[in-house]
Amino acid sequence: MITGDVNVLSEIKCNKPINNGYKFGSAQRNGIIKDIQGLLEGKSKVNFDPKEAYKFLVIYDFGEHTIKAIEHLIKNIPSDYRGKVELYADQTQLTLDKVYVVFIK
Repeated sequence: MITGDVNVLSEIKCNKPINNGYKFGSAQRNGIIKDIQGLLEGKSKVNFDPKEAYKFLVIYDFGEHTIKAIEHLIKNIPSDYRGKVELYADQTQLTLDKVYVVFIK
């Protein structure tokens, strides 16, 4: 969490798709969705309103498999979070009501 003129919340994940495939395993998927929920709705251990921050899910990029797994997760995300998670691109217009997925190496 970074607070100031611009507030930022982020979760950092290092999940490699299961069996070197294009999907996350169920435990991985559930953990990522739980983190998305925390970014959007807040966490009891963090006394901060997430509605006042830009939100990022930062994922270690293991290559094409990771990108495809995230795309699959976003496509099949529970309906409560549909339209609230998207891949970040250079031209993305940030809003406070979404979680942006960013890949790092």
